[in-house]
Amino acid sequence: MKTTTSLLLCLFLFIIFSGITTFTFGQSPTPLAANGRLKLTGVQLTNETGQAVQLRGMSSHGLHWFDQCFTQASVQALARDWGADVFRAALYVDEGGYLSNPTGLTAKMNQLVGWTAQAGMYCIIDWHILNPGNPNDRLPQAIDFFRTMAQTHAGKKHVIYEICNEPNGVDWNTIKQYADQVIPVIRQYDSEAIILVGTPQWGQKPQDVLNNPLTGANAYNVMYTFHFYATSHFFQDDVDNVSNRIPMFCSEWGTPDYSGNGSVNYQNAQAWLTLMAGQNRGGQKISWTNWNFADKAETSSALNPGSCNNQQWNNTSPSGTWVKDKILNPADSWAGATPPPPANQPPTVALTTPTNNATFTAPASINLTATATDADGTISKVEFFSGSTKVGESSSSPYSFNWTNVAAGTYTLAAKAIDNAGVTTTSAQVSIRVNNPPTQPPTPPTSATGEILGANCASVNAVLSFTLNPVNMPNATAFSWWANGSTQRITPGSAGQVSVNFGPWFSGGQVCVGVNYSAAPWYKQFCKNVSRCGSGARVAASVEEAEDLVFPNPSADCFTFIAKRAIQGVSVTDAMGRERIRLGAVPVGQTVSFGNGLNAGTYLLHLRYDAQTRRTVKLVKAGQ
Repeated sequence: MKTTTSLLLCLFLFIIFSGITTFTFGQSPTPLAANGRLKLTGVQLTNETGQAVQLRGMSSHGLHWFDQCFTQASVQALARDWGADVFRAALYVDEGGYLSNPTGLTAKMNQLVGWTAQAGMYCIIDWHILNPGNPNDRLPQAIDFFRTMAQTHAGKKHVIYEICNEPNGVDWNTIKQYADQVIPVIRQYDSEAIILVGTPQWGQKPQDVLNNPLTGANAYNVMYTFHFYATSHFFQDDVDNVSNRIPMFCSEWGTPDYSGNGSVNYQNAQAWLTLMAGQNRGGQKISWTNWNFADKAETSSALNPGSCNNQQWNNTSPSGTWVKDKILNPADSWAGATPPPPANQPPTVALTTPTNNATFTAPASINLTATATDADGTISKVEFFSGSTKVGESSSSPYSFNWTNVAAGTYTLAAKAIDNAGVTTTSAQVSIRVNNPPTQPPTPPTSATGEILGANCASVNAVLSFTLNPVNMPNATAFSWWANGSTQRITPGSAGQVSVNFGPWFSGGQVCVGVNYSAAPWYKQFCKNVSRCGSGARVAASVEEAEDLVFPNPSADCFTFIAKRAIQGVSVTDAMGRERIRLGAVPVGQTVSFGNGLNAGTYLLHLRYDAQTRRTVKLVKAGQ
């Protein structure tokens, strides 16, 4: 990790005077590899083995102001050349920050979390509350942000959450009210991570916590922050007095005054560093990040102006030179350091159903199934995607999800497996086609006589109604309907009535009913022969797809058409022939929107222009 000049000199002299001609340096583990997941032991921040840890590193300036300073190369330089253990990503909330560009700055934060992991550093996700000073003013946005962060980075050992940078103008009880609402949101997804909570007066009053500290689950692995600027702040006694009672983290400090500018006070800065190194009544080693790793033209910036655009990550200002030395010296000496873990192997995943080029009929119900394994861990979950849109997920094997109400169209599907270390693998893609449902033909001619009244023939996929002849109804008490000839579904209606869905394989058969009577003949069976309609094309031709008349069609919301001529009446019926919508006359040129309340399915729009002219259009309502 960090190697001091004196250590190198001693090694050099040892080689010369002992006559050894070669010496191989072992690669030191990174802070993350050496310490793993951090935790609190009493008031002390410790590593996975319970050994005390003091992290030393740098805080960014505002991510939205100095984006060019925070790159993968600069993060690597901080780890390699500066010996930083931790990087604090300062996400300003107001002042042109997150609220002005939530999508872009969320993506930037995710990049920094990834880059610090690769560099073996810890990363503080800093919700940089400053103006306004009451964190509750931005509570809804904070909850949304930390929910997203915790969902995205749950289980990553190097992530630390700082939920309010510098509360000001409010007391501790107000800050605690905010923390009690934000911490559970993080814990819902990330149960073990360290969480930092700001204290009053820009982080200068950690002692105010003592009378009403966070408790219960909201106090687990939670630390309180304080901030100082060496030329302005001399409240070391306040920190010393509570060092044995509350866990603390100095997430921001600077060498000049509180503005970040002006003259430096290295003597007072060193007094603070000595206190944080463990020279306090609690013996607490207090971790810190210095403000700031950027090239702004002000005293506290660690880089000289222009350094970032030129990628000169070691072109340090006077303050930066002094702070860099304090990070490097003394060198880290991790007690109970753990060896670097083996590289994580990515999981494997395959989408098993549906198969490539499979076809379905809208509104489709499609079962998505995948197999996933992880050679060196476990599968946390499998997510299913249509293109770039996530449609569902499964967290247990067998990994499957039922995707319902899928509208007509072509879809590219894939499955993504996520292992317990957050590493992902995406399966090969599968293409499927969802077709519009076949046209529902109008009801064919029916018999007015016979034991059962209804159509004499049925087309494939037709849904028709049949009724027992009223002459057979007296004293009838119960009805048992059935059909043969490969029908798909029989749905009894009111007494003596039934609806039959003849399905795609109907070739002819009978519709029958058994009737119980309260008097003789007590029971009787009636049947009606139903053939397959011969010229389905002629019957179906009167039902139009007419995408140019009604739009959009299919629709997940409402349908719209413009009357090209005067319409006397408008109605919509479902697949059972039941009227669902009735509208009055529509004058020429009027725009009509309807169907918002219809469930997913197939419907017919009936337009009556006059006594002789009618038009029927098929509608497909997709699921939302």
